[in-house]
Amino acid sequence: SSSSSSTADITTSTIRSVITSVVSCLQYLHGQSLVARELRPSTILMKTNNMQSSSSSSASPSDAVSPTTNLTTSSPLDINHYTVKLQHLGIMKALLGTLASEQPDDKIVFSAPELFLRAVSTASDMWSVGCVVLYLMQTHDERTTPFISGTDAASVLQSVFSFVGVPSASTLKEIASEMQMTDENASLLSSLSSTLTTSSSSSSSSSPSSPSSPNSNAFLRENARKKCSRLSREPKALDFLAQLLVFDPRKRMSAASALAHPFLKDKDTSAAVAVAGAGVADGFSTNNNNDDGEGQTDEVY
Repeated sequence: SSSSSSTADITTSTIRSVITSVVSCLQYLHGQSLVARELRPSTILMKTNNMQSSSSSSASPSDAVSPTTNLTTSSPLDINHYTVKLQHLGIMKALLGTLASEQPDDKIVFSAPELFLRAVSTASDMWSVGCVVLYLMQTHDERTTPFISGTDAASVLQSVFSFVGVPSASTLKEIASEMQMTDENASLLSSLSSTLTTSSSSSSSSSPSSPSSPNSNAFLRENARKKCSRLSREPKALDFLAQLLVFDPRKRMSAASALAHPFLKDKDTSAAVAVAGAGVADGFSTNNNNDDGEGQTDEVY
């Protein structure tokens, strides 16, 4: 395939393999009360494994050095011979409070909506997983129009509501309270949802195509298929996304639940898992290519 479309031709089995490794990394991090927050295709690295060096104890360090790329590459991926690592863990957040002292995350397309309201939880990473899966399954042409857009918190949240639907006022109030949002951000959330709900109710609020429809899951699935035609042929992937791209963080699948979902569970995954980030998980890695079943620790960088 041409260079402009090769990334759109990533097979479902490859996507499953990569996402399984990523979610396994997140499961480990979340177990340590850490949130990656910076999860998007350019921060998911694939390092090609040198099979000869991994099976030979006499190999020199230079023999083990292999090309590293990320999910924005235009080169074909061999799922049997790579290690997946998460990059940019320098901004990883310990769950010790609010984000009042930090700058808003500007990675709009792949960031969870609550991040724009100065709140975060482990569920924030799971939203990003859903966004990455959707992106990887899109064609080159479909990727030219971001499924989430905006220039500030208000416009981003409007875009999110238009894509996944608008929760009830009581649900939004609970979210704001449980995530300890400031009064200002809670008011912004309530105001935006009221505006969209009022606007849609004047047309066809009972239709799945309305963001305020009671059946918000059907609304999300319909929009996801519009943004990614491939999902019409991938029901397990669509269901996987529908359980991740949920505005209410409390209702998103956890990393453990995602690993047990049929989309990831029904697979043949040969990728390794690694967390890159000094002081986070010193080279935590499981390399499925080792005959002895023990993980090979890669350099932490």
